[in-house]
Amino acid sequence: MQNWIPYQINKTGREWEATWLCLGEHLFREPFFEESIQVCKYLDINRKHEKLVTSIAELKLVSDGLECIAPTAFIFHISRCGSTLMTQLLSMSDENIVISEAPVLDTILQWKFNDKEISELSRGDYLNYTTRILGQKRFDFQQRYFIKWDSWHLFFLDEIRCIFPHVPFIFLTREKEKVLESHQKISGMHAIRGVLEPAIFGYGLKQVLRMTPIEYMDNIISKMIYATHDFIKTDQYSLHLPYEDGVRFNYEKMLAYLNIPISESESIKLDERLKKHSKRPNEQFEPAS
Repeated sequence: MQNWIPYQINKTGREWEATWLCLGEHLFREPFFEESIQVCKYLDINRKHEKLVTSIAELKLVSDGLECIAPTAFIFHISRCGSTLMTQLLSMSDENIVISEAPVLDTILQWKFNDKEISELSRGDYLNYTTRILGQKRFDFQQRYFIKWDSWHLFFLDEIRCIFPHVPFIFLTREKEKVLESHQKISGMHAIRGVLEPAIFGYGLKQVLRMTPIEYMDNIISKMIYATHDFIKTDQYSLHLPYEDGVRFNYEKMLAYLNIPISESESIKLDERLKKHSKRPNEQFEPAS
């Protein structure tokens, strides 16, 4: 199933099923995985044929049959700290496969809370199969593979590290007050009470409901920061990139850490992309007043 990926995993009755999509010739260049999926849904092969749905057992079979690129690095972040622009810079090179916040990975991680019949070992296996398929080598020029995880996946770090013991983890952080200020303007889903499973953050539902929206947001961001710093203290394959150091500096520091060269032409393209909005690449970036 070259060029096909599982973009959704849903439960039907007692069984989990994978829904597949053909990528055709499309490369992941959009700021988020979901945006790339929306583009691919309009490809003729996807519009003119019935939706392909299989059991999740198919993930192993497909994974085993594909040539895949081993992950170059995983990018974790506390949100509103430059992670989207970082992955947009990576996606400028056709040599890089860049998967940015794929819901299918989140679904598998959250089996921990919403399907107790699936063991931790099985969760790890399915996470491995799915990341392999997303990182399939579809073109000869593809050499590297990056995944940017959702911000709340910081609470699954030990589990992810166990599955991928040697993959470099890149951590993007920012001053807490600035992150909170951004979420108060437009809240991300993890910063809104009740949107995500409270147990992800170590809370029960009653605890969450006793908090004000601001208290909840403050607690979640604090927990993300603590989770990041606690993990970095003992993990030998981690790199910390504070937002305050600047996106360009952090990008070049990450490439140096991963032993990835940058050419003069790529440096020029980098300067041009940094002038654009991270999530709306066709718009000029305007700093907040």
